[in-house]
Amino acid sequence: MRIRVGTWNVQYARGVERNAHRRALLESRRADVWVLTETHDELDLSSTHRPVHSSQRYTRAGGRWTTIWSSWPVLETLDVGDPHRCVAVRLDGGSSDVVVYGTVLPWLGDAGPDPDRPARGWSEFARVTPVQAAE
Repeated sequence: MRIRVGTWNVQYARGVERNAHRRALLESRRADVWVLTETHDELDLSSTHRPVHSSQRYTRAGGRWTTIWSSWPVLETLDVGDPHRCVAVRLDGGSSDVVVYGTVLPWLGDAGPDPDRPARGWSEFARVTPVQAAE
C-alpha cells in the first residue's frame, strides 16, 4: 500500500480566482490525502476527495484551521484534544488502516482559543504541543 499525502497552508483560501488556481494545483499533484491549513470551505475538492474539517474558526463563516481531504474511504473521524486546530481520521487503506492527523501549530504571539486574550510570546505553543504530542 502506498499513500501520497500533501499539505499546504492556503492562507485562508480567499478569492474565487485564487481558489480556482489552488484547486488546479492540488488536482495536478494527485495526492490521495490533502491536509490543508488556514483554509475555508470555499476551497472545495469534493469532486475527487471527501472533507473532514476541524471546527469553525472564529473568523468569517466557513473558515477552518484544518481540513483533511481524502480520496480514500474515511472509516471514522477521531476525537482530538483541540477540535478547533486539529482534525484526525482513520482511513481504509485496503490491507491496513491509516491514521492522518492535521493541525496548525501555534506561532510566536498566537493568542490561542480566545482571540481577545493578549498574546504572550510562545506560551500558546508551550500549551498546545504536549497535548498534540500525546495524541
